[in-house]
Amino acid sequence: MGRGFYWPILTGASATAVLAAVIKKVRLTPLLYFLACGLGRLGYRASHGSTPFPVPEALHGRVVFDAVGILVSMGLGSRLLTLFAGTEGR
Repeated sequence: MGRGFYWPILTGASATAVLAAVIKKVRLTPLLYFLACGLGRLGYRASHGSTPFPVPEALHGRVVFDAVGILVSMGLGSRLLTLFAGTEGR
């Protein structure tokens, strides 16, 4: 659970729910914060209580390298898109 898609989905759903509540000025925003933190805590405890998947060290290093490369490429691409969009109308 903690080594799969659980954390990105939990983080994205929690952030979206809290942001929507803040934008719509819902009075339950503190409750949503508490709920998101509680689910995160339960997930954290469950992920550390489960047995890890047997992944070779070389594969783990390659996946981390690819993830960092994708993150850097996304940041560079969005910066270049912003520069292009900002200078195109002049």
